[in-house]
Amino acid sequence: MSTKSKLAATAILILAILAGLVIRILINANYFLEVENYNNQNCQRIGTAPIEEFAIDYQEGLFYGGADPSRKAYFYPKQGTMRQALKGLDNGFVQVLDVEHGFKLDDVAIVGLEGEFHPHGVDLLIDSDGQKYLYVINHKSTGDSIEIFHINQAENTLTLHKSITSELFRWQNDVRAVSLNAFYTTNWLHTEKVPSLQSKLEQYLQLPLTSVIYCDISHSINCKIVVSGLYTANGITSKDGVLAVVESLYPRVGFYNILENGDLEYSYDILLDFLGDNIIESENGYFVAGHPKALDYVRYTAGKLKYSPSVVVQVDFATNSTKTLFLSDGSDFSASCSGAVVNDKLYISSVFDHGFYVCDLTIV
Repeated sequence: MSTKSKLAATAILILAILAGLVIRILINANYFLEVENYNNQNCQRIGTAPIEEFAIDYQEGLFYGGADPSRKAYFYPKQGTMRQALKGLDNGFVQVLDVEHGFKLDDVAIVGLEGEFHPHGVDLLIDSDGQKYLYVINHKSTGDSIEIFHINQAENTLTLHKSITSELFRWQNDVRAVSLNAFYTTNWLHTEKVPSLQSKLEQYLQLPLTSVIYCDISHSINCKIVVSGLYTANGITSKDGVLAVVESLYPRVGFYNILENGDLEYSYDILLDFLGDNIIESENGYFVAGHPKALDYVRYTAGKLKYSPSVVVQVDFATNSTKTLFLSDGSDFSASCSGAVVNDKLYISSVFDHGFYVCDLTIV
C-alpha cells in the first residue's frame, strides 16, 4: 500500500471513530427525543429563588432547600472558572417549606457561619436523641466544604455544628448523612478547573472519573474514596443499609451495601432513560429527577436555550422498575433537579427556575 493510501485509510478510520463518538453522544443524550407533557397541568409555583436540591423532614412536613440566586452567575461563567466566578457573589441561603400549613415558605436564619455560602446538595439527619441536623454542600471560591447545621425548628434557625473540608473534595454534588459523625458525598467532576478543555472532555466523552467519598468525622476528619470509576456521580441517598448513587452520564442508579467500616459493596443497578440528577428516598422506593434531553440541558445552563425539559420518576422497590410521575418540555418548569411525593403532591426543584413546583397527582 502506498503512503497516500495509508494516509487516506488512517483519515477514514479517524473520521469513522469521531462519527461513532458523535452518534454515541447524540443517542445517549436523547437528542432525537420528542418530549410529550405528562402530569404537568395541575401545578403551582411556590417561592421566588432557585432551589436546586431539598431534604424532607417527613415527621413535620418540612422541606429544607438550598436557595442561591447567584447560581447562574457561577454555574456557567462568561469568563474564567467557576471558582473565580464565585468570588464576591451574594451568598445563598436556606429556605423551609411547610407543606402541612398552607405551603408556608420562610428563610431560615443561619448562625455561626462566616464567609461564602453557596448551597447545593442537602440532607437531613435525625439522631438517636431526636435532634435534627442539616448537611449542606457549600461551593466556595477556595474549594468545597460540607456544613453541618443543628436545626432549631421553634426558632427557625440553623446553627453551625461543624464545617468539613478534605483534599479529596473536588466538585461536590450531593451528601448523605448516615450518622452525626459519618456521611457519604459524591464528586460530580474529577477536573478541578471548570470550565476547561479537560472538564469538557470528561463530560462529552463520558469518562468514568468521578467517585463517592466516605467521611468519618467522629474524632478527626478521615475521608476515603469508596467507589471510583463512576460516570458523573450525582445524587445520593440511602435506606435500610443500602446506598443509592445516580450516575448522570451512564445513566443509572447504582445500589451498594453499606459495610461496617463505611466501605461499599456493589449490589445491582437500574438503568434510566434520561440524564439522572438527584434521588430522594421514600417508603416504597426512590424518586429520581433529571433531564430528558441532556444537550438541551447543557445549552439551557449556558443561556443558549430558554427551556430545558424536566422529568421525575419513581423507582419501585418490589419490581426494580421506574414509573414516570412528571414529564414536561420545560416551558412551565425547566431543568428539574429533585422531586418527591408527599400526600399525593409532587414537589419539584430546578437548577435555575425559581421556587418549588407543586403538582397535584390526584387530579387527572
